[in-house]
Amino acid sequence: MDPCGFDDGFDEWFSEMLKLGGYEDDVSSLPEKTIENGFKWMSEECFLAFKISAEKLHCEGIEHKFGELHSQCFSVESHDKIFHHYNFTIDEKHGNSDVWTSKLYFAEVKQFSGVKSFLCCLLEQNDCGHCYGCKNQDVYDLKHPSKGGYYEGHSGICWPFMDDPDYDSDSDDGCVLGY
Repeated sequence: MDPCGFDDGFDEWFSEMLKLGGYEDDVSSLPEKTIENGFKWMSEECFLAFKISAEKLHCEGIEHKFGELHSQCFSVESHDKIFHHYNFTIDEKHGNSDVWTSKLYFAEVKQFSGVKSFLCCLLEQNDCGHCYGCKNQDVYDLKHPSKGGYYEGHSGICWPFMDDPDYDSDSDDGCVLGY
């Protein structure tokens, strides 16, 4: 047995898990793969939110593809109140045109009490909506729609919770802070 308490089979098992995850034997690629997988997952969430929105707007005759994830903010207010805000671009091409244009969008993916919902809207040049969830995490480059419609969070929630001087780690109140 090694000094860390692992038996001799651990190295083989860990190597096999890396291969199953697409990492081969190169552990040095783990951080890059994790980041890559995170961007892929977030991009898919954004595009799903966009497609749900586009279906409601009946965007026939326009071809869409995901452009680029610009910024994001993941907020947890309690175990059953989670929301994720995004800015991203969608490239679109109208009819028989060969010209692709890029537009900036806002998306919200939230999960409250186990129910997941999506919101997506085109951002206007002068949009400057407010969000405590993003502000409390110092994410100021993420634009929100001025017309609202998204969850703005609460001013008393700090992330991570441990940074809040009023947070009582021994409390069993579900991490509700400031209200």
